[in-house]
Amino acid sequence: MQINKYILIFFLLFTISCKTDKNKQEQKISQADTLKVINQKDIKPEINDIENFTKESIVVTCGSGCALSYSPEKISRLGNDLVVDFKVLMYEDEVITDSYDETYIFSYNNSKELEKIVKDGESGDFLSTQMPNTREAFTSFGENLINSEKVKIFENDFAFENIKLPYDKKIDINKIVYNKMATNTIMGLSEFACGEENLRYINLERSKNVNLILIPMDCGDFPYRFYLISIVNKSVISNLYVEGELYEPESNSPAEKTSFIIDDHSIINVSTVNKDFKNNHKELKKYKITDKGKIVEIKY
Repeated sequence: MQINKYILIFFLLFTISCKTDKNKQEQKISQADTLKVINQKDIKPEINDIENFTKESIVVTCGSGCALSYSPEKISRLGNDLVVDFKVLMYEDEVITDSYDETYIFSYNNSKELEKIVKDGESGDFLSTQMPNTREAFTSFGENLINSEKVKIFENDFAFENIKLPYDKKIDINKIVYNKMATNTIMGLSEFACGEENLRYINLERSKNVNLILIPMDCGDFPYRFYLISIVNKSVISNLYVEGELYEPESNSPAEKTSFIIDDHSIINVSTVNKDFKNNHKELKKYKITDKGKIVEIKY
């Protein structure tokens, strides 16, 4: 009976050891795959604006016995750029030792050719600082992404065509010449007219589907306020405060000043200084306009 106990203990220890080795083996990554982009069937990333893109990972070496695997978790659009959120796994001697998240912005020209890749939080071209195998892997991923038949990043958004981009003009309220229209001609326009039957406006852009105008908000104590209004089928679809100055009544706080530009990719950049009347507190938000006239904030 004493011998049987020792045999039982040995058997249990052997079983536990096998399970441990098996778990380590499941974490291994093949060294043969460290220089190419590989398919990861078990990865199920949350795709945002771009659906059904082939779920690929970027796998590169990072030293002797070290490899990094970049698996896309989310892909979204920022003008002509694609923003990819990666889950990064670090392997040492084929065993996972660390994991973290990183975001990269893949920038393309109008011909959908990859121009550069910028790591979120940095300003320089990521590729220029990397080893050849990393440059090749990230470039291949970016080219596959933009050329995928499932990626339709330019067809569902409104593009400015009648004004020269980038657009960066401050409205001179002392020289501007306004157009006028009756508020009852456009559904929803009366709420911006401060009770008047006619409304002043500036034409910004007009296309087949969407009409964009700038209107001054004459109500209240802040006459210098301009809103961007999108109109589709004679109805107001969206509005956005894009330029003006606000003052806090009976306060020595600095004026909150807002301005906007439209970049080369038809993205509206709205900048505010002294936000919430706090000195030098700055805020920048980016917006796109869909082909339905909806003004949507871009978050990434």
